[in-house]
Amino acid sequence: MIVASSRNAPIQFRISPSLARLRAAMRGAAHEMADLRIPHRQIAVFLDRWVQQNFRTEGGEVGGWQPFAIGGRWVGRGSTRRFDPAAKLLQDTGRLRASYESFYSARDAGIGSNLDYAEPQNDGTRTLPARRMIPRKEEVADDVRGIYRRHVDRALGRLQKR
Repeated sequence: MIVASSRNAPIQFRISPSLARLRAAMRGAAHEMADLRIPHRQIAVFLDRWVQQNFRTEGGEVGGWQPFAIGGRWVGRGSTRRFDPAAKLLQDTGRLRASYESFYSARDAGIGSNLDYAEPQNDGTRTLPARRMIPRKEEVADDVRGIYRRHVDRALGRLQKR
């Protein structure tokens, strides 16, 4: 609040809250905005949900995965071996899907797999079609920006309440 007064005297201003309190609040908000662990954790959760949804829909988040060349796959071994036309792409054991783990720190966030065949499946090879399991940056950029924006808005909202 700024108050001006003049009774045949110079105008005087009184600022409330004090400038020192305002500076301290600004430093606190700046410190809170600089701590990116919370938005990075939210980004990691968002990426995990994205990948899991992509698996559930067999690449629905990326336009669909190219189907099996023969319309299904052979499952089982020995005398139990049979052709399954309803087999889900990249999901017969669930190992690949479960291998994707999200991570975050104060510096970054992401998702990845430590399986040696995850990258060739995602990117494709000379003999294997690409079946993307993880998003490209431009596919999730708006969502990630929204997470950062909400983080900044929360810090500034707390500043206004002080």
